[in-house]
Parts: sequence; structure tokens; C-alpha cells
Amino acid sequence: MTQSENKADQGAASLQRDIQQRQDQMDQQGPRASTRGKNSQAVQTSDHPYPATPMPAQHLDKPGLEAQMRQKPEFLAPDYCGSGKLAGMAALITGGDSGIGRAVAHQTHERFGRLDILVNNAAFQEHADKLTDLTEERFDLTMKTNVYGYFHMAKAVLPYLRRGASIINTGSVTGLQGSGHLLDYSTTKGAIHAFTKSLASNLLDQGIRVNAVAPGPVWTPLNPADASPEKITSFGADTDMKRPAQPQELSPSYVFLAAPCCASYITGIVLPVTGSVGG
Repeated sequence: MTQSENKADQGAASLQRDIQQRQDQMDQQGPRASTRGKNSQAVQTSDHPYPATPMPAQHLDKPGLEAQMRQKPEFLAPDYCGSGKLAGMAALITGGDSGIGRAVAHQTHERFGRLDILVNNAAFQEHADKLTDLTEERFDLTMKTNVYGYFHMAKAVLPYLRRGASIINTGSVTGLQGSGHLLDYSTTKGAIHAFTKSLASNLLDQGIRVNAVAPGPVWTPLNPADASPEKITSFGADTDMKRPAQPQELSPSYVFLAAPCCASYITGIVLPVTGSVGG
């Protein structure tokens, strides 16, 4: 080691010790309050104020009707400016109402003469506090609605999809992180994420893209139909934004993934829209 290199090393070590000493002095002053999580109010990230917890204490009979919700979901997205990204394209969306969608791929093609986008969205969810509460019959129902439904719809529309078409599956943050009270539901969502990536590889040579959106808590009839009035009041409060999303905060993600002008180089991803840092 040369003399100049030795001096440089000593200088770096001295600088590191100075930083350490200053930090030691700040540490000795006692813990300082963290700014993270200090504010218990819901985070608003736009000029439009979104509903915050507590949400209305209400329980709905399944499948849950939007008309019966005291706090109606916001879905019209008045601040979203369309730009013709999907002009001339036809989309089939399952679960487009409070229940499972009734649309069939041959009816959509017959009416519009084409089919460009499939959005698999229909789902069943019911909480269970213990594994022993989860019957095989109920597990089968959740699996067949959430996974089999996506499989059958993708298979049904495939003959009508052309190069440039896309399939978008609705996953969930529970499929990314798991959920102790939604064992069957989170299992199906994890399966949907894997199905998305696998189908993307399978259809890539045909020029058909397959992606998924993984929402966090979203204010829809599905949730007050699953939780008790006491629990639903805090729905979404455990996210970093401390509130649930409204449907209109999710819909642009589907437009982005469906539009070839935006996402022609994107396939096989699971896009988290969770209201928390890092998804």
C-alpha cells in the first residue's frame, strides 16, 4: 500500500467514526417519535377526497347488492380522461355486477363482431377463523368460482382472440401475502397469479398478453357481505393509506394493461394496487 492510499484509508475511517459519534450522541438523547404511522387519518393523494374509515357498520346478504350499501362505491371515475386507448375494441368482463357475470364468449362475439379483451373478475369470498371451519364443500365452491371460472372463460374466448388481444385476471393482495381468515380465498388468488404467468407464457407466441391486477381492500359489495358490521367499520384501515380503495382507483390499471399502446411489452405480471408502500 502506498503512502497516499494509506492516508486515504485513514481519512475514510475518520469520517465514518465522526458520523458514528454524531449518531451515538443523537441516540443518547432518547428515542424520537417516528413520523411513519403517526397520523391516523386516511391518506389522500389527489384533490378528490375518498371515503375513510370508519366505514358504515353494515352486513349484506351474499352476493351483496350495491344498491343496499349505505356508502356507495365510487366507480364512474369523473377525473379520468379517456383518450381512445381502447377505441374499437370489445371487452368481456365477468363479475361486472355484484354477482358472477352472465356473459358468454359466443354472445359477445356475435354482438360486437370481435373480442379483444377478457377481464376475469368474478369471485366468491367468505371468511373462516379456523381451518376446521372450512368444509371441503366450501373450499370447492371458492376454488371452482375463482380459479375454474377463470380457466373456463380463458378457454372459451381463446378461439376469438387475435394478435394484440389481452386477458386480465383479478388477483389480490391476499394472494401475495396470504390471509389467516381467508384461507381458501387467498389460496385461489395465489393460484390465479400462477395461472396468469403460466398462461402468459403459453399464449405469447400468438401475440396475446396475459396479466393480473392484485388489489388491496376495495370498497365493493363483496366486503360488507363477508364481514360483520363491527369489522367492516375498519375495512382498509390497516393499509398504509389507512382507507380502502374505491373501484375507480383500480379501473385505470385494467385500461393500462389492456391497451396495446401502453402495455404491448408487458405480459405475465401481477400489478399490485394495494394502498401500501411496496405493495
